[in-house]
Amino acid sequence: MSSPTKTQGVRVDQFFTGAEARFDRWRSLLQAARGWEGLAGQQSAEKKGRQAAVSASFQELRQWEDFFAYPGHELMKMLSERIDSDDATGTVRLAQTVSAALLTHSYRTNLSDWEGEEQSPIGFSERLPGAGEESAPHRPISKC
Repeated sequence: MSSPTKTQGVRVDQFFTGAEARFDRWRSLLQAARGWEGLAGQQSAEKKGRQAAVSASFQELRQWEDFFAYPGHELMKMLSERIDSDDATGTVRLAQTVSAALLTHSYRTNLSDWEGEEQSPIGFSERLPGAGEESAPHRPISKC
């Protein structure tokens, strides 16, 4: 029998999981925050439990986000403050904004993604570079 090598135990799907794991963490936070938001206006143990789940999801996410430039210290601090102040709707909005910016990479070209101001619901056409721009057709210049 041959002895197993280190590469035989590694699955190929684990090779590409870095970026996907980051997106998964943001989706988990957003899903937990939406569940928490659904209980807005109630004062129940379930609501406190959901807030605790959002906080735990955020703390796990925060460990990894320190290695990335975006969303940065200010947006992460703002998100933490919203969770701590029982602002479920604000938490959902900010988590959704950051998640959409990460998925579309719009933070690379759109400076407003780095700001914490509340925005209207996000359209992906606004996030994708060139998607909302209508340019006039141009005719190539011939050099004859």
